Amino acid sequence: MDTLRTLPESIRNRREQGQAGATFAPKVSVSMSWVMWEDQTCEQISRLYRAIGSQIPLRTTYMSKTIKLLDFVGPWPVSGPVCQSPGSVVFDKSSSTLAVCCKDGWVGFRTVVLNKQLTAADFHNGYLHQIQKSSANQSSGQFVSKKRKN
Repeated sequence: MDTLRTLPESIRNRREQGQAGATFAPKVSVSMSWVMWEDQTCEQISRLYRAIGSQIPLRTTYMSKTIKLLDFVGPWPVSGPVCQSPGSVVFDKSSSTLAVCCKDGWVGFRTVVLNKQLTAADFHNGYLHQIQKSSANQSSGQFVSKKRKN
């Protein structure tokens, strides 16, 4: 409140910040948007979404195609017998949410972009349900982390 009371005086006595000691955040790039399901916790994915999700959607791969993850709903409770490997995807019909397993739990998304924007229910019906029904290989119904270049 003191600053507001003395605002005119503070403006008159302003001084420019020196370059010494100044730091700059890295420029936001698409490479930052890749989710690493095996390495990132629910909290880290949440922070990543809050930090860059409005500019660049989070990304992962599904069946060798890039998929954008939209409408993040945060950590998600998953119950019942489900595969616990990072990248596993389950559809919660009651909330129309895709839950994705990460390092320490599950996170939810309500919309994805794979060629076109799809609701979680549309993605489940058009892609996940078909794959899980026709394949005994559970990994084909998973999101896969993009391999980082060293």
